[in-house]
Amino acid sequence: SKLYIDNSSSSTPLIYGDFSNDSVKINGNLYSTNGLLVSAGNVGIGTTAPSAKLHVNANGNPQLLITPSSTVGQDGGLTIRGARNGSTSAKNASLFFENYDNDLATSNVLGKISGRVTNAVTNVGDMVFYSYSDGATESESMRISKDGDIGIGTSSPSSLVEINSGTSGDAYLTLTADTD
Repeated sequence: SKLYIDNSSSSTPLIYGDFSNDSVKINGNLYSTNGLLVSAGNVGIGTTAPSAKLHVNANGNPQLLITPSSTVGQDGGLTIRGARNGSTSAKNASLFFENYDNDLATSNVLGKISGRVTNAVTNVGDMVFYSYSDGATESESMRISKDGDIGIGTSSPSSLVEINSGTSGDAYLTLTADTD
């Protein structure tokens, strides 16, 4: 048993349902009155022009919420996966932080956290934190190596914590006691 919804200006049915294998095919865009749109392989929630595979546009917080199916004793998770071939390193799985400026009608990147492959053979790497002083130019701020070493101002920490000022002269670490 099948269901067809035809478009009289096309020989391809607008919607085709095949109940024998529980599938529905939509030829064209899918719109709903509650703000869901599927168009050209992109899904938009709260937008009529999705510009990515998943584009969520909403006011208030949160715009995206991921929860486990059970409310008792379950972890939540989000995976961001990069891809590399067997001979390349320096590939990232990244989370970007941007801010839109309505006056300039553009977005500036504020920061990025990346899982960065440092060994192409074993596919392991470091967590790298980046800042953007002008909204576009990336600068590494801190790295946690695969061995747990923390580097600030260096991309290759050689001890548990290494701080490099990046300029000649002394590098300082300031520790301030609580006044309580």
